[in-house]
Amino acid sequence: MKKKLFILLISLISTSVVSAQCLAELTEESGQIPNSEDNISSTFYFDYKIISNIEFKDKGKIRRLNNITYYVNTTDGSMFFPKETETLFASMDNEHMRFDGAVWLSNRQIVFYGLDIKNNQKRAFTVATHKSSSDSFIMQHLGMLSFFNDQAYPGIIPDEPMHLPSSFQWDGILQGYAGKIYGANTESYLNIYFDKNPTPIKTSFPKVGFLVGIIKDEVFEKCNRLAVFAKIESAKNNYMQEELVSISKEKKQFDATRYKPFGLLKEIMGTSGNGVSNMNQKMMEFQQKMMAIAQQMETLKKKQQECGEGDKICQKHYQKLIDEKKKQGDELEKQIMKSMGVEDMIKKQ
Repeated sequence: MKKKLFILLISLISTSVVSAQCLAELTEESGQIPNSEDNISSTFYFDYKIISNIEFKDKGKIRRLNNITYYVNTTDGSMFFPKETETLFASMDNEHMRFDGAVWLSNRQIVFYGLDIKNNQKRAFTVATHKSSSDSFIMQHLGMLSFFNDQAYPGIIPDEPMHLPSSFQWDGILQGYAGKIYGANTESYLNIYFDKNPTPIKTSFPKVGFLVGIIKDEVFEKCNRLAVFAKIESAKNNYMQEELVSISKEKKQFDATRYKPFGLLKEIMGTSGNGVSNMNQKMMEFQQKMMAIAQQMETLKKKQQECGEGDKICQKHYQKLIDEKKKQGDELEKQIMKSMGVEDMIKKQ
């Protein structure tokens, strides 16, 4: 532990020594306006566009998405996934909700933006986090330092990086690294390849991009470097990898000022699995219950019609049952809306 802390200290001191090939020094800052981490109903700004191929394996199933386009902010590391990337968030776009885009904030909270079709209301779905941008900065900074320090540790032979898949094509000389990375309670294995040509892209965040992108290398090159391939494997043999197709300077903004915030609360998200899928499952259950109530009401109305015009007692009997079913439907709708935090829509009813 003392050796790692010593190496970490040495690497931090040595950041002022810059390679002759360096085009973007570690101390240089991006000039991009940072995005808000608190106001999710604001306008977000980004300065680089990334096109990449993303592949992941979960529960034995492999899914590959080609030519995914997203935008990054080189000051705070936030990202924007536009509507065109809805294949990445396929379960968000359905008969209830139109997916308009997602923003990955600088504190690593993700916000989904979409149109609530039934109520014609733009909504911002947030996943709760207790981190700040400063926390994320420190975690990424120390995480990357720890990984590279392990690669450079004297007397230890670093792992050989994996062979690049045939699906990945990059015009340039590459340099790869492989080793374990550690989260708060997780351990994963990272394979990462960098373009050996220096990058001129200046950043203020330790890592800009999803898995690939710009990374501050404070151990080997002491420069910003362009990561073009990255694969993270979990202990359960699941993985996610990203292959960089291109990165280019391009201004982009997303106006979220008209999207009303409400949280994907724990009641909707569930405690395990994919939060968006859990929400979708809840919506399906809600719809099924509403359809059952509607069918029961239709049956009661038919029976009421069979009472005959003169049989007031019969008509009142079924009318009471119809009213009760209608009340059940209203309460069910209020229940799901309240659990989703849509208090404003409850008050209108």
